Amino acid sequence: MPIIYIVAGPPGVGKSTNTKKVLPDFINWVRKFYPNYKIQVILFFTDDIQLCLDRAYLRQLAGGHTVEPDIVERMYKNTISLLRANIYKISYLQFIHTDYNSNELVYSGYYPTRKVDFVHENLPDWVKNSFPEIG
Repeated sequence: MPIIYIVAGPPGVGKSTNTKKVLPDFINWVRKFYPNYKIQVILFFTDDIQLCLDRAYLRQLAGGHTVEPDIVERMYKNTISLLRANIYKISYLQFIHTDYNSNELVYSGYYPTRKVDFVHENLPDWVKNSFPEIG
């Protein structure tokens, strides 16, 4: 069965996709036109919003696109609720915890069936607080 991968997360966390609009619209489009496709979401996230703000600013200084701090903050705050609102449409879910020095896989599993492939022994607060069923 074909798999569609969606990389999501707030600006500055390690990707450049507007999850507030793109994620639900894209998932709905896939489900409508390709009901047999599996959807896998790879979410990059962090406990530290300042990381997102710093990276967005550095990207702008380097000549990249500008994302205003209030947009970064709003998208950071909405990312988890957006995912939770659409989670029933997702076949497979991976969480990548991001900090200033690294990106690390902290969860990987088939979300609707709760079959877990991997759970990191030290989950970040954003996973423990937002997905207590995992931690």
